[in-house]
Amino acid sequence: MPAPAKLRLLEVQSSPTGERAWVDVLPARRRLAHCRVLLVAAAALCLVLAALVARARPVERFTTLVRVTVAPGDTLWALARRYGGPDCYLPKAVYQIRQANRLPDSRLVPGQVLWIPVERTRRRPPAGGVLLARSRQPQ
Repeated sequence: MPAPAKLRLLEVQSSPTGERAWVDVLPARRRLAHCRVLLVAAAALCLVLAALVARARPVERFTTLVRVTVAPGDTLWALARRYGGPDCYLPKAVYQIRQANRLPDSRLVPGQVLWIPVERTRRRPPAGGVLLARSRQPQ
């Protein structure tokens, strides 16, 4: 059984050379409908992103010192890599370890105690007041 034929709405348009041609009118209307759908989807996406940004809390960065005892084979570079994190710039981390421990050079002795600066992050509490929670005391 052949597929049913689609009805098309045609109109006559003149070309710049004076020739006339039958042109399908519906694609322009379909394009307009598609543009409306895309515009509504883009507006909805903007609203969702704005809500997510409004709920996001800023991150606070701070540095803590971690006490480490040097093991045989440890180097400043290995310690910097171990405690620095994935996106740590190792030369800067080695420099910070040397500064924190007042080391004149990069030589380490097994059993030596070092303080390793470690950068950490935490979320700041939401703006607009602090919520306090109390636990019930057994009576």
